Amino acid sequence: MHAVKSIFPTTLLLSVLVLGQQVFAEDSTTSREQANAYFAMHEGRWSGKVQSTIGEAEINKVDEEALNYLDFDYVKNNGLLMMRNYSPRGGGRGFSHYDSINKLIRSVNHGVGGVVTYHEITGAGKDWARTSRQVLPDGTTKEFESTIKFVDNNQAIEIEIHQLKDGKVISSQTNIWRRIE
Repeated sequence: MHAVKSIFPTTLLLSVLVLGQQVFAEDSTTSREQANAYFAMHEGRWSGKVQSTIGEAEINKVDEEALNYLDFDYVKNNGLLMMRNYSPRGGGRGFSHYDSINKLIRSVNHGVGGVVTYHEITGAGKDWARTSRQVLPDGTTKEFESTIKFVDNNQAIEIEIHQLKDGKVISSQTNIWRRIE
């Protein structure tokens, strides 16, 4: 009985990690150099007065904007971008890395109340495409497509987020983040 208890959490964790790696299977042409540039552009602290973030269960349903902060730390020697979100409604943490097998950027964000969001990011320069699957604690999923643009000489990030249902856009919002450090 004790062996089953110790194996189950490990099996569950491995299943979640495999699911995170297999959520999407689209072709991409993003190179490691492009991914490194994407990570480097994020480095630092950002703020944004936003309606909600993709790490919140009620995205696009919050009436009031709130001031949020994002801290990004790019660990160049291992190609890892770490993120921390500070928000009046909670916050979260995320990690991004370059997937050299599929030639794209993968991210996983752990948000408010146990919301986990898996992202695949492709593109280069100022425009990046992000496909996301959000998993709520009860197993419910939501899908999103976003466009991420670096604007104002890379001093601002504009993220256009579209929530999808059955392949159709059911809600949209745009978040703008400004570099403060």
